[in-house]
Amino acid sequence: MKNDPFPRLKSIHLLYGFFIAISLITLAARLILR
Repeated sequence: MKNDPFPRLKSIHLLYGFFIAISLITLAARLILR
């Protein structure tokens, strides 16, 4: 394993993807509950 020069970048990327997933789930829930 190489040393990651930007360890924070990965965590931020994961957090961003997690946020997008939650927003998509809430959007789908709104469409279903309508």
